[in-house]
Amino acid sequence: MTINQADRLRKALPREYTRGAMGNFYDQLIRLLSQIATSTDSGDGGGDTTIINEAESSILSTVSDIQDIYSRIDDIERRESQESLFDRVDDLERQLIDVWSGSETGFKSVAVDAGTHQATDREFITAGLNAVILLPVRPVSNSVIIVKKIDNSAKIQIGGSGRKIDGHDSILIRRKNTALTMQYDITRDEWFIR
Repeated sequence: MTINQADRLRKALPREYTRGAMGNFYDQLIRLLSQIATSTDSGDGGGDTTIINEAESSILSTVSDIQDIYSRIDDIERRESQESLFDRVDDLERQLIDVWSGSETGFKSVAVDAGTHQATDREFITAGLNAVILLPVRPVSNSVIIVKKIDNSAKIQIGGSGRKIDGHDSILIRRKNTALTMQYDITRDEWFIR
């Protein structure tokens, strides 16, 4: 391998491949190719150019394939970032609609004096008389429910409707004037107490 061939090969490598372990690998590979060329020299000083040209072509092809892979990864990361942004915009739109609909907090106020109540998204529930509150069966991403115990009854039970609430099937509120805010995490398919 001539000095010109080695320089051309080094210049063809992207900058990130010329540093660190990857840079060391390619430097050693270029030295190895130079040694092969020198050891197969037929006396004219050029060595066996067929082997070198094939190796150079193979390396450049591999570098091109790696660049394609990095480009695809960048595209995927960009799409995921856009999807996350779209989800956030959807959440903000929902909050704006709640505010425009006349509710200052964006929550529907629901009073449950006894029995069982199946909650829907964005409810502020005041409960008493040993009521049972079931969280939404099909919650959407970032659903929020607030439950407040308003009397001296023994307890208010909150059930997850098949999903866990902080790792439990159901939770209890025993103390009067205690409020819990629960938010649904769609990635974990679980309710968490804030």
